[in-house]
Amino acid sequence: MLVKKIEDLSDETEVLPFEVGHLPERFQQEVLNKTNETPDRKLKGLQKLKQLMKTEKIFDDTEFDEDFLVLFLRSEDYDVLCALERLKNAVALKKSHVEMFSDQVYENIAITFTKNIATFLPYRCPDGVQ
Repeated sequence: MLVKKIEDLSDETEVLPFEVGHLPERFQQEVLNKTNETPDRKLKGLQKLKQLMKTEKIFDDTEFDEDFLVLFLRSEDYDVLCALERLKNAVALKKSHVEMFSDQVYENIAITFTKNIATFLPYRCPDGVQ
């Protein structure tokens, strides 16, 4: 259930604000452990990704923040070609369905979860067949 007030949560739960603006220390350490990220690997991955993006027409009118691009690199364990494909898919989705990504009101999104309109399916096959 969606909790609107921080006071309604138990004291043992760490609550982060809706917009953090930085990656908390414990998550930074988890990233290092899972992706073997190093400053050099991050820099090289970003440079190669930006270079490949210049050759793709879909990115011509869009400028990306480096932290945003790092999300795609991390999700593909710094496989730059896979990260590029994932980024292209995300941009294509956003361009083809603008209404899904703009002018969203928090209350409309919150009611989706509080009224169980959107649910997770824990007993589905990983490939989504059943």
